[in-house]
Amino acid sequence: MAMTIFALSILAAGFAVMLLTLQHRVPKLKAKEQAFRFHALRDQLQLLAVEGRISTTSVGYEGLMRMLNIAIRNPGLMKLGDMLRTAESAKDTIGGTPTFEEFQEDIQHHGPEIQQLASSCFLAYVLMLISNDSLVRMAFWLASWTVVRPVFRHLRKLLTQLVPTHTEAVDLARWYSSAGGKFAAT
Repeated sequence: MAMTIFALSILAAGFAVMLLTLQHRVPKLKAKEQAFRFHALRDQLQLLAVEGRISTTSVGYEGLMRMLNIAIRNPGLMKLGDMLRTAESAKDTIGGTPTFEEFQEDIQHHGPEIQQLASSCFLAYVLMLISNDSLVRMAFWLASWTVVRPVFRHLRKLLTQLVPTHTEAVDLARWYSSAGGKFAAT
C-alpha cells in the first residue's frame, strides 16, 4: 500500500513538472500556429493567382493580400491592443477605397475557391482576436449563441465600461465572423 502511494505521488509529481514545462511553450506554439495559418492562406492566394483563378490586379486579390500581410506580424505574440490595431487596420484596408462592398462583389464574382479562401482569411482574424484572451473568447461565444444574445446585449454595456478593449475585440471578431460568413454562404 505504501509503495502504491509512493509510486502515485512520483507519477503525479512528474505529471506536474511536465505541465509546468509545457505551459511556458503554449504561447510560442499559439504564435507559430497563427503565423503558419496566415502564411498558408497567403501562399494559397498566390497559388490561385499563378493558376489564373484570380487576377493580381483585382480588388479581391489586393484586399486579401493586404489583409494577410498585415496579419503576418506574428499575431500570437501580440498584446490585445496591438491585435486590435492590426485587425482594425486590415478592416480599414478592405473597407477604404475601394469600398468593402466592392471588395465583397469582387470576391463573390470569383469561383468558390476564392470565396472559401476569403472566408478562411476572415475566420483566421476571428481566431487571432479570440485565441489569446479567455474573456474575449467567452464573450464572443456568448455573443454568438442565439439564446443568450439578448442577455449579452445588456452585459455588453457593462463590459464596455469595465473592459473596453476586450469589448472592442469581441465586436471586431463578430464583424470578421459575419463578413467571412457572407463569403462562405455564396
